[in-house]
Amino acid sequence: VLLRLETEQAQYATAVETFEKHIGAEKCDADTMLYFNLMPYYAVSLLNSGNAAQSDQGNAIFDTLLKKINEDEKDEIHAIHKEQTYRWYAHKLQFVDHAYEDAIEYYNQAFVQKELVKYPPVQMDLAQCYVEIGDMKRAQENAEEA
Repeated sequence: VLLRLETEQAQYATAVETFEKHIGAEKCDADTMLYFNLMPYYAVSLLNSGNAAQSDQGNAIFDTLLKKINEDEKDEIHAIHKEQTYRWYAHKLQFVDHAYEDAIEYYNQAFVQKELVKYPPVQMDLAQCYVEIGDMKRAQENAEEA
């Protein structure tokens, strides 16, 4: 829980430390549910650490997460885990890579994974992506819906 809170609050260095000290990749590799629950948070924290080697590691984790989701033909990965992987990957595309159109695509994939109400902070990120690409109408629609 602490890793998730620290990542959500943009305390990325602390989140990396929490993961490496108290959880570790080995535990996540041994438990699929734990892997999809925590690795997106760890990956985005690594990407925002300001350290090139950690950024490379965060990108590699996202590559693996997305590959596992794409190979999930039996639908064994829970929708909530797909949603948070897509959401955090969209966050990476938006705030790290500045690839706004790609971020929009992944935010929308995250919304498709669950039939719940859209998460307002994510919709505001989506609205910001639309602003960055100059689509003010869709930016306003998302901001109002949030």
